[in-house]
Amino acid sequence: IDDGFARGCARRLWSLLAASALLLIAFDVSARAGGGGNYVGSGGSTGDGGGGGDGVAALVYLAFAYPEIGVPVLVIVVIVSLVKHRRNPNRTTSRAVRSLEQIGAADTSALAEVVSRDPGFDEAAFLARVGKAEGLVQKAWCAGTMSPVRNLLSDGLFRRFETQASILEHQKKRNLVSDHRVLRTRLHAVEHDEHFDTIHVAVEAEARDVEVSSGLDPERALKEVLKAPLEQYTEIWSFLRRPGAITIADRSLTDGSCPSCGAPLEAGQTSKCDHCQAIVNSGEYDWVLAEITQPVEWRPSSIGAVPGLAELTEADPGFNRQSAEDRASYAFWRWMEALITGQTRPLAKCASAQMRASVEETMQRGGPTYFKTAVGSVDLVACEKGEQGERDRFHVKILWSSARTPDDLPSPAASVVTLARDAGAQDLGGLSYARCPDCGAPLTENDSPRCDYCDADLAAGKRDWVLEQVIYPEELRVVTRRARARQGKGTPGRQLPTSFTPDMGNPRERRLLLMRMAAIIMADGVVTKQEHKLLRTASKRWDVPLDAIRPILDGQVDLETVNTMRPSDPAGFFTGLVSAALIDGRVDSKEEKLLLDVGRNLGIGETEARERIRSLVKAAKSQRVG
Repeated sequence: IDDGFARGCARRLWSLLAASALLLIAFDVSARAGGGGNYVGSGGSTGDGGGGGDGVAALVYLAFAYPEIGVPVLVIVVIVSLVKHRRNPNRTTSRAVRSLEQIGAADTSALAEVVSRDPGFDEAAFLARVGKAEGLVQKAWCAGTMSPVRNLLSDGLFRRFETQASILEHQKKRNLVSDHRVLRTRLHAVEHDEHFDTIHVAVEAEARDVEVSSGLDPERALKEVLKAPLEQYTEIWSFLRRPGAITIADRSLTDGSCPSCGAPLEAGQTSKCDHCQAIVNSGEYDWVLAEITQPVEWRPSSIGAVPGLAELTEADPGFNRQSAEDRASYAFWRWMEALITGQTRPLAKCASAQMRASVEETMQRGGPTYFKTAVGSVDLVACEKGEQGERDRFHVKILWSSARTPDDLPSPAASVVTLARDAGAQDLGGLSYARCPDCGAPLTENDSPRCDYCDADLAAGKRDWVLEQVIYPEELRVVTRRARARQGKGTPGRQLPTSFTPDMGNPRERRLLLMRMAAIIMADGVVTKQEHKLLRTASKRWDVPLDAIRPILDGQVDLETVNTMRPSDPAGFFTGLVSAALIDGRVDSKEEKLLLDVGRNLGIGETEARERIRSLVKAAKSQRVG
C-alpha cells in the first residue's frame, strides 16, 4: 500500500473521529438543553454550542467528500444520538407528566348516555340555564347573601360561599363585581356512573372585580369598582343530577320552580318545597351546581381507583364519591371559618368533640389566621369500612392556598380531611345534608352540637358523617378491610402505600411538591449550587415555573410560611417523593441525587434513603410486570 495513501486515510480517519466526537457533544448538549438539562446562570453553554456546530459541519463535509466512510458513520452517529435523546431522563419524565395530564383531558362522549336516559334533555337549553345560573349566583354574591340561589347549590358549595362571605365580614371587607356579562357557555366534559350524571361547563365571562373596605360608602365603593380593569375569565361549573331524573318543561330550579311538583319555590335556607316537601338541591330532581373550578386545576372525578371505596359502597350502596367530596368541602370550609374567626361555632354540629377541642387548642396558641383562602381541588383518596362497633371513614385530599396576612401572596397547601361515622349507618347519598339525619330539620347556627328540634347529638357521628381530623397528606395511614382479613390469617396487612403519592397529572400538585422540596432544602438556610441545579432540573421536567420556588430560595418567604410547607412525617413525604420520581418508571442519577439531598435535609440517612429508593423501584417494576 502506498505510504501517502495510508497517511491520507489516517488523517481522514482522525478528522472523522474528531468530528464524530464533536457531533456527539453537540447532540448531548442539545438533548440536555431541550429536555431541561441546560443550567442557565452556571457558566453558560456558548462554547459547547460553537464546538458542536463545527463538528456537525465537519462530519457532513466528510460524508460528501468520503462517502464510503463518512455516510455509514453519520448514520450510526444519528441513530445513537436519537436513542440517547429518546432515553434522556429529562425527556422521559416530561413525557410521563404530559401523559398523566392527558388522562385528565376533557371528554364529552358520555353526553349520549345522558340523552338516552333523558330524551327531553336539550344541550342548548341546558347551556342557557347555566348562563342564567351564573348571573343569579353573581348577583347573590354581590348582595352579600346566597339565600336567593340556595336551591341551585349543593350544601358543600353553599357553605363555601357562606364561609367566604363570613370571612370577608370578619376582615371588614366587601367583594364588589361590576359590568358582569356571560360571554359564552360550552360543554367541557361529561361523566356518568350509577350515582350521578355530571356535566362540566366552561363558563366564559367578563367583569370588574375588587375588594373594598366594608365601611366604604356606596358612592366611593362604586368609584373603586369602576376603576378596576374589565377582565375576562373562564371557570368550570360542575352540575350533578341523579341518573333517574329527567328534564320536565316548566320545572327548573333556575326558573324558581320545584322540579318535583312544579310549584313556585321560596328562597331561603331549607331547600325544601313547601308543597311536596322535596329536597330540591339533593340532585334527585334537577341539576345542582356542586363545584366551580379554574380550568388549570380541573380534573375528572373518575380518575384512579380509590382504595376501600368498593368495600364501603358494598356495605352502604348510598355512599358515593361525589357526595363524599362535596361533604368534605363543606367540612373543610367550616374548619377554615372556625380558624379565621377564632370561634368553634361553625364546627358545633359537624365535627367531633375531639376535633373541636383540637381547633380550640390551635386558637389558644394564637394561630393560624388565614386570608384570601381558595380551594383548588377536592379528591377522595381512601375509604375504610369499620367492623361492628367501630367507625367507617373516608379521606379527601384538598389542595388549597391562603395568605397569612393581607399583604402576603397566597401560598399553596395540601390537607387530608377525614370524616367518620358509626359502622353500619346508611348514607342517603344526595347533595343536601346540612340537616338533622334524625328529623330532617335544617342545621342552625349556634354553639350547641345538638339538633334544635329533636335534640339529637349531631356531633356524635352515630348516623351521619362528622369531621374527625385535618392532617397533612403524608400523615395518612389506611388499612383496608381486606387487609385486616389477611392480618387475621397471619398475612401482614398493608398500610396504604399511596399516603403521599402526588397526582403528577395535576399542575397545582406538582407546583406544591416542588415548593415543599425547596422549603426542605432551605432548612439549613443554605442552598448549594448543586441543589439549585437539581431543583431546576425538577422544575423543567415537571413543567413547573422556577419562579414558583425563587421566593423561597431567595429568603423572601417568611420562616413561618416555609415551616408550614415542611412535612410533619418525613418518611411518608420521602416515600411520596420517590413515587413522583418514578412516574416514568425509573429513578435516574440526577433524581437520585435530589432525593438523597432532600432525604438528608429530612434527617433520613443516606443508607436508609437508598434502601427506600431501591425498594420502591423494585415494587414499581414488579407492578409493571404484573
